[in-house]
Amino acid sequence: MSFSAPHQYVATQSYSAPCRVFSRSNFLRNYRSKGRGNGLSKPSRAVFKCSVTQASSEGQLEELAAFLEEDLQHLFDDQGIDASKYESQVEFRDPITKYDSIEGYLFNIQMLRRVFDPDFILHSVTQSGPSELTTRWTMTMSLTVNPFKTWWSPELIWTGTSIMGVNPETGRAI
Repeated sequence: MSFSAPHQYVATQSYSAPCRVFSRSNFLRNYRSKGRGNGLSKPSRAVFKCSVTQASSEGQLEELAAFLEEDLQHLFDDQGIDASKYESQVEFRDPITKYDSIEGYLFNIQMLRRVFDPDFILHSVTQSGPSELTTRWTMTMSLTVNPFKTWWSPELIWTGTSIMGVNPETGRAI
C-alpha cells in the first residue's frame, strides 16, 4: 500500500543580491513505501537564484559547466565536492536553510548525508544568462536510521533547478 501525504512549503521571502530564492518554489513531501512498485510520487520543485551583473566569458561558463557536471555527481559520496571552484563567500538559500560560506554549505551536505540516505541525480547544466548556469536535478532522501523500516520507510523526493552566478573575475560559482 502506498501512502502519500503532501505538505506545501512556499518561499515568499526574497533575498538580497547576489542570491535569492524565487517565491514560486513549491515543496511537497512525498512518501513512498520502498519495494512496492505501486507507489507514485509527484516531484516538487525548488528554484534558487544567484546572479552577477557583470558578464562572464563563454570559456569560463563552459569550463564551470563541465566541472559541475562531474563534481555534482559526488555531492553525497565519500569523495564530496571540490570546493576550489566555489567562492569562499558562496551564498546558498532555500526555503529551509541559508549559508553564506562554502564551509556552511559543505557542513549542510555532510549533515544531510548522515541523517538521510540521499541520492542526487544531475539531469543537466546549462547556461541561463551571461553570468549564470542552471542545474536541473532530482534528489531522493530516506532516513538512515529508521527503527520502523520493516513497516514504514518514507522517502522525500523532489526535482529542482539551482541557478548559480559565476564570478567573472575568478570563474568560480558564487
